[in-house]
Amino acid sequence: MSKEPQPLNAEKLLALLTSVDRSLSHLSAVARLPHVYSEGAVKGLVEQYGKLKFADSAALEVLTETGNKLAEDGLSYEQRVEKIGKEETDRLGAPQREALEVRRKTMAELGQFKKEHPLIVAIVDGTRCEG
Repeated sequence: MSKEPQPLNAEKLLALLTSVDRSLSHLSAVARLPHVYSEGAVKGLVEQYGKLKFADSAALEVLTETGNKLAEDGLSYEQRVEKIGKEETDRLGAPQREALEVRRKTMAELGQFKKEHPLIVAIVDGTRCEG
């Protein structure tokens, strides 16, 4: 009884190669780490990155909550102004505007960190380091 070669399953092969690529990329980043940062610097940067990610996540959550609360009445800004006046509408929208400013700040800080420390980001997030 002869065993015929099985057809190649491209999807499975691609998934396997993607997994191998991710692992090799992570190993490469870990191997480069001591050449770029001291051990103490790595610990501090990983902690800093974690705090930045947490702050951004919290800011997004607050922004979402304030947006949802503002949208509960189903009115647009213009409709709300017509119904309760501009001053009251602006007062009700203040928490969302404040949350948006906080989120812009956390996104900018996170973006700057990613730009300055791509190797740390790659190791923590398990992504490919292009830097």
